[in-house]
This record gives sequence, C-alpha cells and structure tokens, in this order.
Amino acid sequence: MVLKSCALLLLLATVGHAVLPLPPYMKPCSLKDPDFNACVLQHGKDAIPEMIKGERKYGLPVLDPVEIIELVLPSDHFKLHLKNVKLTGMKNVDLKSVIYDLKHHDFIIEMVFPVLQIVSKYEMDGRILLLPISGKGDLNMTVDNVQVKTHADLNLAKIDGRDHLKFTNFQTQAEPKQVHLHFTNLFNGNKLLGDEMNELLNKEWRDAWRDFGPAVIEAANKIIDGMTQSFSETVPFDEWFPEKV
Repeated sequence: MVLKSCALLLLLATVGHAVLPLPPYMKPCSLKDPDFNACVLQHGKDAIPEMIKGERKYGLPVLDPVEIIELVLPSDHFKLHLKNVKLTGMKNVDLKSVIYDLKHHDFIIEMVFPVLQIVSKYEMDGRILLLPISGKGDLNMTVDNVQVKTHADLNLAKIDGRDHLKFTNFQTQAEPKQVHLHFTNLFNGNKLLGDEMNELLNKEWRDAWRDFGPAVIEAANKIIDGMTQSFSETVPFDEWFPEKV
C-alpha cells in the first residue's frame, strides 16, 4: 500500500515537536478519576468539532475533507490506483468508546461514521468477483453507517525529559452497512459492460468491499496514526492526564 497525502504527510513532516499545552477545546482527565475512560470519551466528543478543522502547530490536518494525493492498492488479483482522493464525512463521526490502558499497553477507539464518501480518479486492472475488470476514469464510493474499531499498542516515551504517549502497530477494522460504487469509463468506455459491472458491484457490495475496503482502512490507519503521533509528540503525557485536574 502506498499513500501520499498533501493534507497529512506533508503537514506532519513540517511540524516540529515543540512542547505545547492542550489546546483550549481539549480538556484533561485525571488519572485518579474512577470513570477515567468515560471522561476521555466525553472530552473527545467535545473536542471533535474543533479537531476536524485542523491546527498546524499541533500537527493536526484538516480532517473534512481529507485530501490524499495517491493511493495504490495491490492485491493478488487486481491493482487499483487512486489519485486526487477526497474523503468527506469525518466531521459527523459518533465517538462510541475510547480506552487508554497503560497497564496493558492498549489504546482502543470505536466510532461510527453515518456516511463517508470518496471521490477520486482511478486506474484499475485485474479481476473482481472472479470477473475481469479494467478502466481509467472517475470513482465515487459512498460507505453508509460504517463502524470503525482501531487498536494500537500504547507506551510512554521520553522527549526532552518528559513522558509522551507513543502509539504503534495501528490495526483498524471497518464494517459498513452499505457500500455504493460507481466507476466511469470501465472497459475503455464500453457503456454496456460498464453499466453491468457497476450494477454487479453494487448488488454484491459485501464481496466487493473485501477488495476495495483495505484501501479505505489503510487510509484511516494512516490518518489516525499520523494525527495521534504528531499530537502526542507535541503535548506531554501529564498535560493530557495529570494526577489532579
């Protein structure tokens, strides 16, 4: 998988790691709070509307829309190459659960996106649903009510003598209730074959998602990974989670 993002990778590459306090729209949670994870969840919900807007000094890119220069998804039976990808719908996320478990080194976040839409240029060749497919044109993918669960290893790392959260090994699962796909200019512009393939992909969307879903999941992994890493390297652990609030 190759992912290049002007909104994410280039921004994060240029942001330094100056130590900063939490931004005003983010509230800390005490490590001694008996409802610690409930506090983290509520404060996360409260912060999302501002986080979506992005904030350069914290390394936070604009998250709606997310713009990705290039995504390449190779598989055993087809290759999908996306360019000028625009992902919208992140701002409507419903945060369901956030777990910080330093004792067991676990970070788990669960959320639901009512609608995610991806539009891009595409180039594809190979086999989907056991049938040959090829084309070069425009892709429109709409994913309805997608449930996302991300797990990462969680540790502390010293930066300039202060503890910072460190997230590694991100793994994301995404289960949609419906996927709508439309590719223009399939089979070198053959409208009959293109219409039949688009109809089949939407009829058998669950099987199609097994092929196309990894591209969406990998993009989500990169976004969540880049955002959390940059932010945690900027804000020390005791700013997030002091002993007392």
